[in-house]
Amino acid sequence: MATQSAVAIQWLSRTIAVVVLMVLPGYLGLLIDQALGTKYFTAIGMVLGMGLTTIAFVALSNKLIPQARGRALTDEEFNGESEDTEEDGPSNAP
Repeated sequence: MATQSAVAIQWLSRTIAVVVLMVLPGYLGLLIDQALGTKYFTAIGMVLGMGLTTIAFVALSNKLIPQARGRALTDEEFNGESEDTEEDGPSNAP
């Protein structure tokens, strides 16, 4: 079972990765605009950042949501440690 600090660190790293994916393309576009004297690379970078962020959220949700099958995940399932292959839904065993 993962400790609370380990889970918090996992979520922190995911959050930082999403923020970097959102902000970095726009910032790079701003640097290119300043170097070339243009005004459109910032907008392109921001749109690219939103697209990358959307893809990251979809990938993360696909990783977490299908495992749940309508119930709360245990720590082992959440961290990918479960070998549960049951396809009929959650078991009622304690």
